[in-house]
Amino acid sequence: MKCINLDNWEPKSGFRLGNADGILYYIDNWGTLSFYRKRKRAASEKKSQAQIEEEKAIADAHAAIKEEEEIAFDLRQKFVQNLTVTQKNIGLILRGAAIGIVAAATLYKSPDRNALIKMMGVDPDGKWDETRDRAVSAAASLTNNDLAPEIIYAQFQDSKKNGYHSSYLAEWPKHEKNLMLDALYAWLELMGYEMSDDEKGLQNGTHRLFTHSGNIDNGGERQ
Repeated sequence: MKCINLDNWEPKSGFRLGNADGILYYIDNWGTLSFYRKRKRAASEKKSQAQIEEEKAIADAHAAIKEEEEIAFDLRQKFVQNLTVTQKNIGLILRGAAIGIVAAATLYKSPDRNALIKMMGVDPDGKWDETRDRAVSAAASLTNNDLAPEIIYAQFQDSKKNGYHSSYLAEWPKHEKNLMLDALYAWLELMGYEMSDDEKGLQNGTHRLFTHSGNIDNGGERQ
């Protein structure tokens, strides 16, 4: 590549590029004119059958673990939706709020804004000032604790994509920490939630989909 600073360039001198066939150029914000040629792409190597099968197995593993995480999310969400605030569990509800606030602040997380605004009966896609005023006013006017569990739950940013595995699709799923999800499970278990064996395996890294040998059958089991 050849670079010319246009502030110091003399037009009479030309560009002195020699063979200009196939040359491209661009000018940056500092007045530097750069000429370059695109490199020819190397011919792609033909994949062996073993490589093809390995890539398919990896893709299947990611799809299977994604499905497991979606199932786990549905279990958590339904549990919270079925919670009711009573004199007996109000202390545990408050502990959930404390856990969520501390975890969110420590991990630089924000609550699910749209979910919270919808709970207040306000359209989150409305005009910013009207949406803000109406949502805050509605929250301040709540007359009971019915929405408390779901409001606290929104603090944890839970979703179908919430899980414990790496998102790099070119390699086998790897176990990764998820402190926010750990905090959520800690609260849910206080409330009586029972984690399934699959959820425990995903959390601690012992789930069968974190083992990297063999293929995945239609049931998600390794062969």
